[in-house]
Amino acid sequence: TNVNGSVRVKLYKGSISMEGRWSETETLYDMEQSSMDVQGDFEPTDSDGFIKIQSIRLKKWGATLQK
Repeated sequence: TNVNGSVRVKLYKGSISMEGRWSETETLYDMEQSSMDVQGDFEPTDSDGFIKIQSIRLKKWGATLQK
């Protein structure tokens, strides 16, 4: 895939965070490719495992903010 534009990232102690992205000539988001309604054949229950795994990480992160 060919890509053009700029990406702004923050590097800190071995981690990376995306701060922004920009492209003058290309769209960075396509609703047709991102929509579960347009793509079809998607059941919300398909996301259960992913959500549970992500919640473990987010709960740990949230706990560190409470300290």
